[in-house]
Amino acid sequence: MIRTSCHCGAVGFAIETAPTEVTQCNCSICRRYGVLWAYYSLGAVRLVEG
Repeated sequence: MIRTSCHCGAVGFAIETAPTEVTQCNCSICRRYGVLWAYYSLGAVRLVEG
């Protein structure tokens, strides 16, 4: 299981499977933290906080 959150940490999510593809963003925040984005269907993501 993968647990993740939004940038400020107020909202958390849980995802059962690893992504098959990721996207690299080049905005200043994503570059600073080395963020990679993964996209899932709405049914695959569970809200755990927020």
